[in-house]
Amino acid sequence: MPYNRYAFDEYFHVHGDNPIIDPYTGKYCADTLHEDWSPTTPPVDEFDTLSKTNNSPYNPASSRPPAPLGNNNPYQNGFRLPPITSFYPPPVLDQSRITPPLSQLKPTPTSPGKENEGIQRPHVSGGPEAGKKVGARIWTAKDLIELAKICVEYKPFLQPYGKKGKVWDKIFYALSERGFRLSKVPALSLRHKAESLVGYWKNPSDNNSSVKAIAKILDNSMDKITIAALMDSVEAQWDEAKNKSDKAKADIQKKQDEDNEGGEAIRMASMQAFRSHKRDAKPLDDEDTDTDTDNNSGSRKSGTKRKFSDSNVTKSHKRQRSSVRRTSNNTKILDFLESDAEERRSHQDKVVMLMERGQKLTQEHEKEVASILHGFLELDRARFEQERRA
Repeated sequence: MPYNRYAFDEYFHVHGDNPIIDPYTGKYCADTLHEDWSPTTPPVDEFDTLSKTNNSPYNPASSRPPAPLGNNNPYQNGFRLPPITSFYPPPVLDQSRITPPLSQLKPTPTSPGKENEGIQRPHVSGGPEAGKKVGARIWTAKDLIELAKICVEYKPFLQPYGKKGKVWDKIFYALSERGFRLSKVPALSLRHKAESLVGYWKNPSDNNSSVKAIAKILDNSMDKITIAALMDSVEAQWDEAKNKSDKAKADIQKKQDEDNEGGEAIRMASMQAFRSHKRDAKPLDDEDTDTDTDNNSGSRKSGTKRKFSDSNVTKSHKRQRSSVRRTSNNTKILDFLESDAEERRSHQDKVVMLMERGQKLTQEHEKEVASILHGFLELDRARFEQERRA
């Protein structure tokens, strides 16, 4: 609390028997209330606590001259203010937290007008499309095709409820390993993009913003033809998994895997047979034919053995290998067709057996129902006869 000299002196003038002495004038405070006085010494800076000679701490109050006393003063040993023993250092202002006035703050640029001239804007790299939106990822038709391919492979929509997140994590890592361009897109964003792709394939004119973005990429593009077969498979997964239990989804996925394995085997066998047939059907060169004819005629004339060149030996080996490969492919196809026919026959036998069993159970059930009804009729007849006799 700051020292109020006048209030302090007034209090002791009225109530005090031992008034204090003014440290500046050496007079009693009660005698200086109504005088035009001036201090005999300048005021002491309370923060200047170091001596100017040897930089040692000292008490400014002890350096003042003693207060003069009157000749007839009965209060020579009166009350004096105690000397100041300690001083606190001045507070240090933290310059780092000073807030500049509002007049010095520059306005944030909001429009490319004249008020924003001279303001340096950060350089945006990556082409004009990279500066449209911070963190924006530009999808291309090739990226959508890669996403559709991996959806066909991993079948994320047919997974049970507790495994969908793990499957999408696997898809994310698989795309990263394959060198996917948007490898930093998280698994959840990949899932949303795949769902939007299915929504576009079902309704290309949907007003959803994600569907519109995909339509902008695929509409009027040849890539839409490339992705058509993939999206048909993904859409079939979506439709089959809709409103299905986890067990039904697992059965559907198992059936699709079996169909894919069988179809892949047939396709590979057909392609190998086609390639071998095309290789065997390739005509020989005229030069080779003439050489073979000349060798045959020379051998007939001279009676010596025909000499085969390295090229003729290689060609004969190729023909043998192709014929063996064609025979093995045909054998694989026949074996597969026979096994498929056997499975179909066994399946049909099971169906016939189940139908016969069901028919037998139906007949037995009809007999049981007829016997029950006959028993009810007998009971009613006996009750009627008893009532009539009574």
